[in-house]
Parts: sequence; C-alpha cells; structure tokens
Amino acid sequence: MTSFHQPLIVCIGNICRSPIAEAIFKAHFEKYYPECTVASAGMAALTGNAADPLSVKISQVHGYDLSAHRAMQLEEHHLFQHDLILVMELFQQKQLETNFPFARGKIHRLGKFREKDIPDPYLKPVYAFEQMFKSVYDCSLDWLNQFWPSPQK
Repeated sequence: MTSFHQPLIVCIGNICRSPIAEAIFKAHFEKYYPECTVASAGMAALTGNAADPLSVKISQVHGYDLSAHRAMQLEEHHLFQHDLILVMELFQQKQLETNFPFARGKIHRLGKFREKDIPDPYLKPVYAFEQMFKSVYDCSLDWLNQFWPSPQK
C-alpha cells in the first residue's frame, strides 16, 4: 500500500483540468482504495463555479460525472492536510514550492512520469479539451498504477 492517502490535484481555476483528474482518482479509489481521498483546488480558483461545460461533456462521454463539482481556492492549510500535491504545469510547481517551502517534496506535476505539462484549455475549442482529457487521463493512470495499482485477479 502506498504512503499517500490524500492527494490534492491543482490547476489554475479548478474548473477544467483538476476536476477531471479528481474524478478519475475518485473512481479508482472508490473501487480499490476506499481509505484514500482526493480533492482538487485552484491557484486562482473561480470559487464556487461548476466545472467548465466542455470538461463536463467530455468527462461524461468517458464515464465520469463532474456535475457536483464546485471550484475551491487553494489555501495553505490544504498543503498541510494533503500528502501529495499534483499540479498541471512546471510553473505551478515552482510557484507553490516558492510560496510554501514547507511543502517541497510533496508537490509534483501530474505529467511527471511523461515529463510533460498539461496545458490549460480554458476558453479554447473543444479539440483542446479533448487533448487535455487524454493527457489528464493518461497521466492520472501513471500515478494510480505507480502508487495505487489495481489488485491482481
């Protein structure tokens, strides 16, 4: 079993990328690791807003429901509360490590294993959201397979 029990997934507005990753992690945790919890937040969250309609639509096509999501602002106490912080882009990692040096070591990019950032599709066409979903999905699976693998049958 992994030493991580409470990952937090972070993007800018908490309406496009991080809600999708949160839904992917939640579905896996509910099935295999019910003792683990996941949340998401934004560095400049559109607090209280629902997930972007394109994120909702694309997630729904892939079997994930974002209808209950509401954006939450990232606050210092979240960095104490959660044992793994996953961000979408390298600049976000550097900014959080600079602003919250006590959290260094537990802040990583979601795309770490692929050495990639996941660009923000906000206000871009549906194609950008489709690409983002694929990246978020693939990178989420990298983390889940590494630290929370599905039990062998």
